[in-house]
Amino acid sequence: MIAGVRILAAIISGQAVLPMLPLLVSAENCSQTSLVAVSHPGMSQSAQGNTESLFEYLLEQRHLRPAEANIIDRQIQTIFGQTLAVIVLDASGFSLSAQQSGIISALAEIRRLQAIAVPVVEAAGGSVFKLEADNVYAHFPNAEAAVAAAQALIERLNAENLHASIGLGYGEMLVVADTDVFGEELNLASKLGEDLAGRDEILITEAAFCSLPPPALSADMLMMEVSGLRLRTYRLPPPLL
Repeated sequence: MIAGVRILAAIISGQAVLPMLPLLVSAENCSQTSLVAVSHPGMSQSAQGNTESLFEYLLEQRHLRPAEANIIDRQIQTIFGQTLAVIVLDASGFSLSAQQSGIISALAEIRRLQAIAVPVVEAAGGSVFKLEADNVYAHFPNAEAAVAAAQALIERLNAENLHASIGLGYGEMLVVADTDVFGEELNLASKLGEDLAGRDEILITEAAFCSLPPPALSADMLMMEVSGLRLRTYRLPPPLL
């Protein structure tokens, strides 16, 4: 059982807030689906490496051979499936900075943020797999490492007068050639980091929170809505600066 969690319901669209109630969360609430290894007909064992070309080939075959879609799906899961934690960092104030100081100055600030973020992620055992616009995407072997990195990122950026919001997820992903990641938890982390988290705020998905080893972090539990989805998420306390 995990204590020290407070419920704070905040429906973002209307900012509705419900009374705070005590809650006990158990890691037993989280379940994981095991991967099943199945060979795809017509493919040699030597071809079954984790490459972008193989990933595209299997997706194409899934379209061309709908009767074998389930087999191909299992093959994709076997080759590309991994259980990982992910963070999506969104730089705060980019649009305003571009408007006030010009796009070149704003882009230079993004480069500065990226130069800070990458070594922080790597020091926590993670890997940055995408730098896109004012976003940083990284994956980690577990949620504990991702939380440590997220908190270190906020602290390090603040020290350089930079700010960001971070979303964090954990679960089964498709990792393609270590250069791209797909999965529901990545989508949720993106929504948390880009749409829902405030400046210097870290929001994590329910799956990520449940996967943390005891004693879990104290956090505020939030009910949020975005893009028609109602999400249960957790807001981590800010790092001590």
